[in-house]
Amino acid sequence: KPYIKKTSSLNYASIGSRPDITYTVNKLCEGNVKLINRYNYIMRYLFRYLVNNPDLGLLLGGLSFPQIYIDTSYIDDIVTRYSTAGHIVFVTIRPVFWKLKK
Repeated sequence: KPYIKKTSSLNYASIGSRPDITYTVNKLCEGNVKLINRYNYIMRYLFRYLVNNPDLGLLLGGLSFPQIYIDTSYIDDIVTRYSTAGHIVFVTIRPVFWKLKK
C-alpha cells in the first residue's frame, strides 16, 4: 500500500507539472500490480532526481507557435509485446500538454 501511495503522488506531479518524469512514473506504476525490488530502487532514484532538480517545472509566459514532439518505442515490453508512444506540446519553451500511452 505505501508503494501505491508513492506512485499516486508521482503520477500527480507528472500530470500537473513535471513532464520530464512521465515515462519513469508510467513504468513504476506497473509495480502496483506486481512489485519487484527493482521498482523500489528506481523510485528512490526518481525521488532523488526530484529533490535535486526542483527548478524543472512548468512555467508559462510569452507568445509563440506551438512545437510538437513525438516519440515511440516499438515493443519495449517483450512479455506483453506492447509499444509505448508519447508526445509533448510546447508553447514558447514550456511544455503545456503531454501524453504517454502503452
